[in-house]
Amino acid sequence: MQNIFPTFSTPQTIEEANETKSKNAFKPSIYFDEKLGDFRRNGAGQLQTANGYEAWEQWCINTVQTERYACLGYSQNYGVEIDRAFLKTDRVVTESLIQQTIEEALLADPAGRTQGVTDFTFEWKSDSVLVGCTITSVSGDKANIEVTLGKGGTA
Repeated sequence: MQNIFPTFSTPQTIEEANETKSKNAFKPSIYFDEKLGDFRRNGAGQLQTANGYEAWEQWCINTVQTERYACLGYSQNYGVEIDRAFLKTDRVVTESLIQQTIEEALLADPAGRTQGVTDFTFEWKSDSVLVGCTITSVSGDKANIEVTLGKGGTA
């Protein structure tokens, strides 16, 4: 017997849509090993996969290490402007500009995975600086990253 009452599916609420978006924002990727400078492989020589959270961390590190406008393979919205910061002679001003450009670059994540960037640390070497910061994802997870930046590009 047929149902005489019409049926329909209820639309998603805004909360459900945002929850779905944040879950889908963390997609897996190929694992890049910073120490090796190459993709990580298993014993059989096959590329290993990074889970969504690891892929997001790797994206953040790569973004901070990439000078904006220097690589034609990236859009003009990708990367940081470190060279401009190193033109300043005052370390306080340089650190402020580095912090600003890193925050802007990470918050401009096209997948919308980054919620905030805090707790910057700077350790100066002769011609480079080790920059550390804490990044917070939209799901509330935190990651600490450290990147060495130098004059004339990343070190």
